[in-house]
Amino acid sequence: MRPKAEPLDSVLNRAAERVVMQAPSVGLAQAREFVSRATRGPGLRQLEAHLRAYPDALTSGSSIAPAPVQVLAALLAGAGHEGVRIPACRRCGAQKPLPNRVDGGSICQRCRYLTHLAPCGDCGRNRPINTRDEQANRFANPAAEPETSVVQSVW
Repeated sequence: MRPKAEPLDSVLNRAAERVVMQAPSVGLAQAREFVSRATRGPGLRQLEAHLRAYPDALTSGSSIAPAPVQVLAALLAGAGHEGVRIPACRRCGAQKPLPNRVDGGSICQRCRYLTHLAPCGDCGRNRPINTRDEQANRFANPAAEPETSVVQSVW
């Protein structure tokens, strides 16, 4: 039999306490509100585990932070809490959503778009590939923009 999962309210409290340790300008009640806005369910457990493993997660700007920590840092920084740094893209350094994991961290959608190259089925040049046909041939589409992330709405 599988052990019963810890109640989410306990995980939320622990995560809020870790936020207060990393960003002293945030009160405990306010930290609970920020954590609740940043994520729910499995993401909450992931956020708490990351804050536990990396005591500087909200102040380092490291791109290894999972999406819930990225959102939390953006919310805190957006509210003016000093010392909180939004994680930056491992490749370009931009502080924006980092949905793509790579060795040593995460990169933004634009960097993935620029580094995910393959021979185009039309011209044969290595280009960002946006579509495939029924035969799995790759095609670049210069008019297409990289997809945006749901997380981007926080920035």
